[in-house]
Amino acid sequence: MRDPSTVAPLKGVRVLELGTYLAGPLTTTHLAQLGASVTAVERPDDARGAKAEAAWRPSVRDALRANKVIVQVDLRTADGRSELHRLLQSADVVVTNFSAATLRRHGLDATSCRRVRPGIVHCWLPGFAEADNEAPAPAWEAVILASSGVFRDMGLNRRLLGVAASYSPLPLASAYASVLAALAVCAALYRDAARGIGVGEGEGDAITVPLASALCETLCHNSLELQSLPDAYLDARRRALAAD
Repeated sequence: MRDPSTVAPLKGVRVLELGTYLAGPLTTTHLAQLGASVTAVERPDDARGAKAEAAWRPSVRDALRANKVIVQVDLRTADGRSELHRLLQSADVVVTNFSAATLRRHGLDATSCRRVRPGIVHCWLPGFAEADNEAPAPAWEAVILASSGVFRDMGLNRRLLGVAASYSPLPLASAYASVLAALAVCAALYRDAARGIGVGEGEGDAITVPLASALCETLCHNSLELQSLPDAYLDARRRALAAD
């Protein structure tokens, strides 16, 4: 008899990745590592933005494609749109970080996907929570970090060093959002399993994990200020700041 501990928790779950750059592909990488079967849809090499993306992530390209089936789909053609429709019909989960306008244009928003596959779990990672209307700026990683105040306030250590602002090359927003998104997908699947509902047989879920919100949620502890806190509860760094 097989040891249950060796069975991957998401074995048998079919995930469709419709993502670019980092947030979407990184989310599905987490799901693949948990045993999900991931099909990653990539745009053709001659599509707009394809060369720029390939140049942006050459060092992580192999890691983001590991344990996935890679399919090139050209949504500019009828055959490409038909292929994407076929892939949606057989997916249990779809993960995307396309813009709201792109999702609507290609019928990939949560409502449209549920028309094709009623029980699908739709996980969307926009840059900002208000992206469904008008985003305050293009949702590039650095824009999200700047808009969230990361370059200005990354905790007590920088304040002790007297650093007013500093640039971080780390893709913190995409990294944190991908973890929260993967957790949300797992929670939706677990809930249905606990109710005796098979994968892809539920009412479908629309999960939204904005990158800026995930970043602020994760890093808010760096900026917490507790007033009138007794000295006994101050750590060494706060004592140093109080003495200045």
